[in-house]
Amino acid sequence: MLTLNSTHILFTYEIVYRMANFIIFLDILMSKMFDVVKTSLTKQELRYLLKKFRFPEEKISELDQLYHGKDKLPERIYHAMLFWREFKGPLATIDELLRVFHLIGYDTLCQKLKAMKIYAQRPRF
Repeated sequence: MLTLNSTHILFTYEIVYRMANFIIFLDILMSKMFDVVKTSLTKQELRYLLKKFRFPEEKISELDQLYHGKDKLPERIYHAMLFWREFKGPLATIDELLRVFHLIGYDTLCQKLKAMKIYAQRPRF
């Protein structure tokens, strides 16, 4: 039988606390990346991206109708990225986002996002 003392409990608490902070950190970083993406894509690039993400055609049409017009394009892109994160679930990672942008040839945007990731992971003193 396993017995836990206060050291084990504190150590376990510390691990859980650090994991929670890391998850929050990744969520904030991904949101900042979405902000960069929303100002970097055109309407045609967004449509191509949504096809590559394998979004259902109904969802693409819904986004087009809800955020119709050139002035609402950044909101359409941002909500599409939020849907991608929800649609993919735990598979919607920063590395997956970078991989997709690299594969479809959006190299400038990919480099920006990689720089954000590297900068966010630097040691803080």
